[in-house]
Amino acid sequence: MDVLPFLVHTIGILVVLDISVNGCTYDHKCNCTLAHGTWYADCSDRGLVRSPKFWPNVTRINLSMNKLSSLPERSLLPDILTHFDLSFNKIATFRNNAFQQLWKLTALRLDGNALRVTNDLNSSIFEDLLNIKYLDLSDNPELTLRIMPILTRGIQNSTIEILRLNRIQCTFGVGAELRIEDVRFLKYTNLKEIYLSSNRIEQIENGAPYFFPQSLEKASVADNLFTFGLYIFEVISLQNLKWLNMSLQQMPHSPVEVVENILHFCVNKRRNIISDMEVYPSNETIKHAQEMFKAMSTYNFTIPVPPNLEIIYAQEMGLRYVIPKLEFSQNTVKELYMQGNTFYRWAGPIIGNQIQTLAESTRNNISLLKEQTNISLNLLNNPLRCDCKTLDFLQWMVKERKLGKIRFPHFRDYACTKSSSDRKVLKFTNIEIQIEELIKQCSSYTTLVFIIASLIILFLAVLSAGLIYRVRWKLRYFYYMTKSRYHGYKAVRGDDQSSLKYDAFVSYADEDRQFVLKMISKLEGEKNIRLCIHHRDFVPGYDIAENIITAVNKSKKTIIILSPNYIKSSWCMYELHIAKMEEIYSREKENVLFLIFYEAVPADIIPLKIMDVINQKSYIEFPNDEYGNTVFWNRLGEALM
Repeated sequence: MDVLPFLVHTIGILVVLDISVNGCTYDHKCNCTLAHGTWYADCSDRGLVRSPKFWPNVTRINLSMNKLSSLPERSLLPDILTHFDLSFNKIATFRNNAFQQLWKLTALRLDGNALRVTNDLNSSIFEDLLNIKYLDLSDNPELTLRIMPILTRGIQNSTIEILRLNRIQCTFGVGAELRIEDVRFLKYTNLKEIYLSSNRIEQIENGAPYFFPQSLEKASVADNLFTFGLYIFEVISLQNLKWLNMSLQQMPHSPVEVVENILHFCVNKRRNIISDMEVYPSNETIKHAQEMFKAMSTYNFTIPVPPNLEIIYAQEMGLRYVIPKLEFSQNTVKELYMQGNTFYRWAGPIIGNQIQTLAESTRNNISLLKEQTNISLNLLNNPLRCDCKTLDFLQWMVKERKLGKIRFPHFRDYACTKSSSDRKVLKFTNIEIQIEELIKQCSSYTTLVFIIASLIILFLAVLSAGLIYRVRWKLRYFYYMTKSRYHGYKAVRGDDQSSLKYDAFVSYADEDRQFVLKMISKLEGEKNIRLCIHHRDFVPGYDIAENIITAVNKSKKTIIILSPNYIKSSWCMYELHIAKMEEIYSREKENVLFLIFYEAVPADIIPLKIMDVINQKSYIEFPNDEYGNTVFWNRLGEALM
């Protein structure tokens, strides 16, 4: 026999077997999972220095937390790839054909690498990502904003929804400017979320905000170096923006200090690195922003926000100046976070709020300030709320006003409503009476909620207890049956009775033991029928319940010696129920139970469960006479053989 061909053939078989077991790649280190008819290849944190080749049927690949130094060759990737995770590797450069014809890719993660823009980078590298929805290039500090024109041009015809570009500039270095050429192609997309945090951005070129798509709902520019500029007033153009995070900035100058100088700005040309087209902000854009600046004065200016903006994060921005007279124009802002700033004096007032209540933390801070100085808090023309949730706030105002440390100008002119849908306005003329009524209502409401909750809990407890009681025997049976499996339990089904040790398990009360001893003599001694008797055959050291389960399971039949003593015994009733469970769940409703009326039992003391068994099963009565006894033992022996 030729050994070499045999070895080659054997190795080939082993390779095929390995592939078939792996299912998605040649590399055995990867974990392959089949879900919904597609393969997911998890190769994360495997110490890989190069990408393996993946099978054409793989749709999701995770190569994160490895040691890859370059993007995988396009030939290694399946055409139907939808999710690709290359985060936290050591990839330094793009491969120009890396994403070629990956038309079905919807999610791509390249965050946590060492990517940079090189001179030979093809400007069309991202153009085939037509179905991309999620793209993350964050934490590539050497990438810089130079990638922006290439990236935004490449995805302009895609379905991009979430774009993450956090920390693509070095943490320490000169500031950067976000230019029109960086974002001008975004207006052709349906982008919903963009993240540009930690990029040392100082300025946004005038007119650039107008190139963000109207679909944008969420934006984060936190941890940058923004200074005041015209772009701040252009953000209002983002009509559908709902969430904005601009925390952790360094803006030491008061906005009113820059008004005079900023009106003399000049428009600088920005050469587009993709084409020779020169990009300018439109004249209308500049004119509109200038008009907004001219409307400002040292003590009265308006902060414009997008019309649908609801949440603003502005913590730790380094704001250190007097709060001048501010007017919140018509807006939908619900939450504004400005902790960690240093507003050393509040000149105010702040006009146009929609305050419904003051949070407890705010009230506590105001109460601390009152110990140092007299405070005047004017909440006039705010849509205050008078309900159970704001009761503490209302009581606080009345209390502090009486103490005299906090003044509430025009307090009796305040007004409130009970709900947003309630058009009835309640004046503060008799606010004390309103508070007393609220205390009663809220107390009743709290009591009602407590009673209803208690009744629901009680109802569920009673219902659960009833259900558990109803199926208690079933639960006991399954519990001990499961426990008995560790001691050799095996369910007997149909004609398979090879594992049965006894012909019958005898269930009886100890008071009827003499009858059982006679049964042993008649059936075992004369007819060679194997009986399981609990006082003789139960295994010492085991639970009684477990012994009963084993006895019933190892016996063809269960004989019930019915008597008044039997009905009084809880263990006898347990044996009856276990035999019934065995009949239903392990013997496929095979006739297991056999009833013997040893003594007459009054019908009024027979439980319904036993009455059901009597009505469903055949039974015999012990005659207790010489001739009848002979017939009885013969019939019983025939039934058990």
